[in-house]
Amino acid sequence: LNDDMTFITFGEGRRIPAVGAAGAASTMIDTKVGRLELVRGGDTKTIRENVIEVIKPGDRITNMNPGGGGFGDPMERAVEKVVSDVKNGLVSVEGAKADYGVVIEDPATLAVDMAATGTLRASRRAAAV
Repeated sequence: LNDDMTFITFGEGRRIPAVGAAGAASTMIDTKVGRLELVRGGDTKTIRENVIEVIKPGDRITNMNPGGGGFGDPMERAVEKVVSDVKNGLVSVEGAKADYGVVIEDPATLAVDMAATGTLRASRRAAAV
């Protein structure tokens, strides 16, 4: 970018995440709603509203759009599938615990604490009743 550039953004999902179906629910909401991140001079500005913004040479703008809300009870997702999602960068270690009740004890090896996972999932199921 050699000159200033004006961009316009609009869309839904910047404040409210997609709704899940058949028992799917969202946690960690703030990371799941759409947003823009404008990096200017080393400072990052998060933008959640529709804007007309001027960016300058050296600025970086990233548009992060939300995905779907999921399908089915996340506590019933197979542990190995959750681990695969973490391995492939689709779910964070924190998200595995918060969303799926899967406790990964070692982020380097993706080893799962099966006892803690069973306990956490059971407590979440009991709380949902």
